Amino acid sequence: MPPTGTTRTWFCLRRTFVLLLLVLLLCVVVYPFLLYFLLCLKEQQDEEEAAPTDTDNNNNENNENNENNEEVAQTDAPTDANSNNDEEEVAPTDAPTDARKDAPKAATSLAPGTPCEFHIYSDESALGAEDCKSTGPPNAELIPAGSQLREP
Repeated sequence: MPPTGTTRTWFCLRRTFVLLLLVLLLCVVVYPFLLYFLLCLKEQQDEEEAAPTDTDNNNNENNENNENNEEVAQTDAPTDANSNNDEEEVAPTDAPTDARKDAPKAATSLAPGTPCEFHIYSDESALGAEDCKSTGPPNAELIPAGSQLREP
């Protein structure tokens, strides 16, 4: 005996209902776990990139030693024997200097397309901004990713 119209209708409705349940299960259970897994994977990659390496630590120590040597050279500079003692000598002060202005341009210029980190300063200056492919806040100094940060 051939199936009647009501039997065929119930079969189609049941099949549609099962497909809808599978789609709902996919959206509610599988998709969030997939997103969570991808998010954890991205965080792990970010942590690996942010972790300093041994060579970075050595470079930081060398830069600190160079800065200390420069300070000693400034304080040990001989005075001019022909200077007039009646005039006041201008002694170096402990006033903070803008390290970004003292730094040579070669240290801040970047190759086009170099990834940059943004370090925001109050004077709204941006060294190397024309060389950096990234976009950022207008008052950011662009420094190559992974380089030693300078104090403002």
